[in-house]
Amino acid sequence: MALLELCFLVRQLGDYPFAAVETMAKIAVASEKGLNSSEQRPSVLARFVSTRSVAHAGVELAKISKAKRIVVATQHGNAARLVAGYCPGIPVTAVSNRIRAMRRLQLIPGVEGLMVEEFDRGSQTMQASLHSLLEAGTIGIGDRVVAISGSPKAISGATSTIRLYKIAEDGTIHGAE
Repeated sequence: MALLELCFLVRQLGDYPFAAVETMAKIAVASEKGLNSSEQRPSVLARFVSTRSVAHAGVELAKISKAKRIVVATQHGNAARLVAGYCPGIPVTAVSNRIRAMRRLQLIPGVEGLMVEEFDRGSQTMQASLHSLLEAGTIGIGDRVVAISGSPKAISGATSTIRLYKIAEDGTIHGAE
């Protein structure tokens, strides 16, 4: 770090830079202890390990591909909560066929809910969801959309699938093969 940057940083800390740094260090240590305490209950966290991994991968794909929206199929709202927890900076639409999940989704900042019918194949459910979003004007021609869903069923299946779709000029969905 250059001396000029260091001087600027110290000036930003106010009249008591050492006390400010000590306080920030105490906060960091306390935060790390809080994170480590979650390791005491692995059985609770283990339930969502695969869903969390798929959610993270979906968010990363959305960022890399410059997707306009992330669509998450969820039975209880957990998958959508995990996606939102990564703060993707991309709008998230959670799709479900359960009213209880829709109510839970109202509490998650940055997540919109959409009631859909679940088909036998996850890809059919997600394509129907994309058609609904296209008709509503939520997504448009040329947009890329990352879909996170279960398999073999999108909503009631275990969250295990990520798809990248693109809305073609004629309104068809590419990547639906």
